[in-house]
Amino acid sequence: MGANWLSVVPGIVTAAVGLAGLLGLTKYLVEPWYNARGLRRKYATALWIACEDLRLQLDVIQRRVSEGEQYTIDALKKIPDNDSKQHGNVRPDWFAKEGYYTTCTVYKIAAMSAWLRIYQRELLFLPYSASQRFLSKLYTSADGLKASFSTNTCLWYDYLDAVGDALVVQPIGAPSSGAPMPLSFAGFCERYTTDSRFRLFYEQVHMYVWFIADGQHPYLDSVQSVLKALDNLATLLKKEKLLRRDFVVKRPEIKPKPAV
Repeated sequence: MGANWLSVVPGIVTAAVGLAGLLGLTKYLVEPWYNARGLRRKYATALWIACEDLRLQLDVIQRRVSEGEQYTIDALKKIPDNDSKQHGNVRPDWFAKEGYYTTCTVYKIAAMSAWLRIYQRELLFLPYSASQRFLSKLYTSADGLKASFSTNTCLWYDYLDAVGDALVVQPIGAPSSGAPMPLSFAGFCERYTTDSRFRLFYEQVHMYVWFIADGQHPYLDSVQSVLKALDNLATLLKKEKLLRRDFVVKRPEIKPKPAV
């Protein structure tokens, strides 16, 4: 009986070592791989929504400005630091009234840049080759997007990164290690109202929008290049199978009207 039991021990030990090795493999290789995949999917959705939202906005603006629609042109040709003030003070309601269309357009540009910057930073130190290959493609797409905005315009190449970086915040109540995200549109308008340095930092983006509305060709032409670059970035995310196939963004067209 004792001899039989002793003969089984080596098998038990071998199985235990094998199981421990499998658990170690799962913990140190498989789990991190799945986590990296999950991270790519998580931020891909947020970035895709921001790109699609901006694409819809710019597509409408390009069409209306090209058609000479005066309400849209007037709504976009507003500079907050000049036009939002009454008796020397910034009107908080201006950003929900006369200044809404230009402010939300600038916010959409900044939010797209913010999600792109967050995505790039979150993926930068992932060790897996698949993540590194994707990161290289992401940076290539980002380069094309920045070039499309900045070529012959005042929305300079590295400035586009900066307007995104300035919008990134930690959610209120979240731990310091919590997921970063762009400031909400409500928070953006609040900062515009109360923080003149923040407002002036984004003024160059408003100038870019102003020149588009003015129909100046380096600017109006750049919109078509931006739309193509946004499509290229969205296509990359889809090809990497990081999005649900049936995921769409729909929104009604904003129809600017003169203040009553």
